[in-house]
Amino acid sequence: MTKPFTILTIIFFVALLVVPANISFASDTYSKKNKSISQNKSLIMNNSIIIRLRKNDIPPQDLLILLKSVDNSITINNQLIKLEESITYNYKLRQTKSQNKNINIQKILETESPLLRTFILKFSSEIEPEKLCQKILQSIPSVEIAEPVYHAKVLQFLPNDPISAQQTLLSTCKVREAWEYATGDSNLIIGISDNGCYQHHEDLKNSIAKNWADPVNGIDDDGNG
Repeated sequence: MTKPFTILTIIFFVALLVVPANISFASDTYSKKNKSISQNKSLIMNNSIIIRLRKNDIPPQDLLILLKSVDNSITINNQLIKLEESITYNYKLRQTKSQNKNINIQKILETESPLLRTFILKFSSEIEPEKLCQKILQSIPSVEIAEPVYHAKVLQFLPNDPISAQQTLLSTCKVREAWEYATGDSNLIIGISDNGCYQHHEDLKNSIAKNWADPVNGIDDDGNG
C-alpha cells in the first residue's frame, strides 16, 4: 500500500540521473544572501514557493498571520508532512516503531524535524516568486529558507553526474538498464520501495494505488510488515 511519508523523501533512481527535484531546496542562496539564485527563470512555477522554519518554529496559524502581513494573498497549501501522519506527533505509530530494536527512533525524529517545518505556499498577487521569497526572509526571522518551486526538466538522456560511474548502487539496482528499456511512459508502473514520496505532486496524485485493506492507523492490518 502507499502509506504517508514520515522519514525521507525518496527520489526515484531513474529521475535521480537526469531530473532535479522540484519540491526541494535548490540551495541556501536565498536564506544566506537574499539574492536570486542562478537557475533558469522559465522553470519557476508561478504563484508557488516553499519555505522552511527554523527549529524554534511557530504554529501554522501564527505563521499564516505573519505571511499575510507580507502578502495578503498567501495561503499555506501544504505542510510537507502533516502532523497526524508524522511519527513525532503520532503516539501509536511512535510506540510501534520504538518496539523494533532495529529502528533508531531518535534518528527518525531528527529526520522528520526539517520536513515538519517545511511548507508549500500559494499566492495570487503579481509579485515574482523570487521577490516574495526575499520579502519573507527579510520580514519574518522565523523563516530559515524560502525558495521558488521549480518545474522538473529532463536535462539529457545521458547521466549528467560526472561521478555516476562510482555510484555502485546504480549498477546494483540496474538503473541504467531500466533507462535503456524506457525513458518514460504514462502506462509504466513504478514501485516505490519506501513511503517517502510527495503524494500531492501533480504527476502522482491521480496515479497512486492505495491498499485500502491496510488503513493508516498504526496497525499492520494486512500483515505485510
